[in-house]
Amino acid sequence: MSKTSIFLGLVCVFLWGLTFPLIKFLMLAGTPPLGMVALRFFLGFILFIPFVPAPKNEWLGLGLLSLTLFSLPLALTNYAIAHLDSAIVALASQLEVPFAWLLSVIFLKEGVTRRQGLGLVISFLGIYLLTMTNEVASVDNIHALVLLVFVSFLYGMASIQLKFLRSNPATITVWSFFFSFLLTGLGAALYEPWEEITRVFSPVNFGITALLAALSMFAFYLWTHLLAKNEVNAVVPFIMLVPISTLCFAYLLLGETTELSAQLGGLVTLVGVALQTIAPQKKTA
Repeated sequence: MSKTSIFLGLVCVFLWGLTFPLIKFLMLAGTPPLGMVALRFFLGFILFIPFVPAPKNEWLGLGLLSLTLFSLPLALTNYAIAHLDSAIVALASQLEVPFAWLLSVIFLKEGVTRRQGLGLVISFLGIYLLTMTNEVASVDNIHALVLLVFVSFLYGMASIQLKFLRSNPATITVWSFFFSFLLTGLGAALYEPWEEITRVFSPVNFGITALLAALSMFAFYLWTHLLAKNEVNAVVPFIMLVPISTLCFAYLLLGETTELSAQLGGLVTLVGVALQTIAPQKKTA
């Protein structure tokens, strides 16, 4: 990879790492999770819809993708992050990689190596170690971690769905934001009291939510650019740096510190992900 690509990859890592403590800040302020993600989707859609074409004959596919890629994962992540440290949430999200690989084997009939199988087992061992820590000891916290594992499964499903869509990444993202806004907005109207939803529109909460929408869209744009210019195996390992970035931002912004045993579980998870994503270098004569 060029130095420019490496720099852009690190920018993506820092942007995604920053989103977790920002969401945690909003949750601690009593911002309702569905109302917050609905506003985030709406802002992302409104800001970028003038620049992307409408999809052709893929409305159903985009509607289904909005469930697995945006609306359900973000809503459940917002719930979970209210019970867990930001760094643990970021670590658990790394299971997206093994789930995507496992589902590609099942649905796309892609090949499997022993190295990938070993990485899958190690990844789930790391998550198991996280459940044994004091930070995830209570029933509510275990429940939140289980939800994050389900979120990773949803992201894995989304990676399979993307294989069957022909629209460009910008169109997929923006119109998926639209469908996600409809779903989460309806959920907020049905299940969250109006007096709680109005907290989303306070100047601070609205500003942070708008920042989250901008950061997510910009990071996604950079990520798709990197995937277009470089081999996938060279780009994907950058994802493993997101928990480290989150840990730093969570400490600086929220004063969160993650206990050593949780860091060990996270390290084991990252090792398992690395075995699945980083291809061994071929020997040259």
